[in-house]
Amino acid sequence: MKNLMLVKKSEVKPELLEDVGEGNKISIQDVFAKAEECPFTFGMVDLEPSVGVEFDYDNDGATCYCLEGKITLTDKATSESFFFEPGDFVYIPQETGKVIVWSSDIFSKFVFTTFPHWR
Repeated sequence: MKNLMLVKKSEVKPELLEDVGEGNKISIQDVFAKAEECPFTFGMVDLEPSVGVEFDYDNDGATCYCLEGKITLTDKATSESFFFEPGDFVYIPQETGKVIVWSSDIFSKFVFTTFPHWR
């Protein structure tokens, strides 16, 4: 079928993201993105136990859905934080200067959508 895309779970293999700071290990795969001519990015993340991976939201907003584990999100500017776990959804608005720190004490997995593309 034209314009429909299928990605089998065997094809989803998140790759290690470089330069995320000492004590952090995060793997990401953009499943649907610019290369597939999507107006957004949809992907999968594996977050190993980590002290805090920083992502800025200057250029995109994000929604996330937790599949496994327990992830803590902290707003770097306000130090406000909360956690999300399997079945929880998160929305992070695009906002100049917004930096969110992602951390977890255990292996965690989630899917995300960004609009527009995060990279």
